[in-house]
Amino acid sequence: MNGVGKYRVVFEGSPITGVGFRVFLHDIAEYLGFKRFSARNIGVDKVEILIECSRDDVDRFIKYVKSDIPERVNIRSVSIEEYNGSIPDIESSYRLLSLEQLGKMVEIGSAIIGKMDLMLAKQNEALKRKAETTSDVRALRDNLELLIDERFKRIERDVELIMKRHITLDTLIVAKYYHI
Repeated sequence: MNGVGKYRVVFEGSPITGVGFRVFLHDIAEYLGFKRFSARNIGVDKVEILIECSRDDVDRFIKYVKSDIPERVNIRSVSIEEYNGSIPDIESSYRLLSLEQLGKMVEIGSAIIGKMDLMLAKQNEALKRKAETTSDVRALRDNLELLIDERFKRIERDVELIMKRHITLDTLIVAKYYHI
């Protein structure tokens, strides 16, 4: 077993950022009992971890990551190098990551609320148009009822006239036939 050292491990892939990979890495580091650990995104296709442990533990960590990698994560390469800088304790690193994740959730939540506001405005506009259309249909229906009533009244008058003429015509025919 090697002695304790400081290492910089860079995971490269796509997608690798914005998919919960750093939280996954923290969980493994915590499971393995690492005291000093941090993970940060570098651009959109790299995640850098700083870790204080033996080289064997670094290899074991990478093995755990590759054996249980989340479905959405695609790792193309892993590089390991010694590191001389400071490494925060895992609790501090996790708190910072949690705050960063909460900030993202607030941002996403705000975007969702904005989209919901837009959707509600469109829905209100659609309901307004529906109310206008319903009002127009009711007005047309009322106009149609009036037109139908007028037509029926006219038909009834015409039928009455025809009946009167028919009776008068019959009376004339009978009178003419019988020479009355």
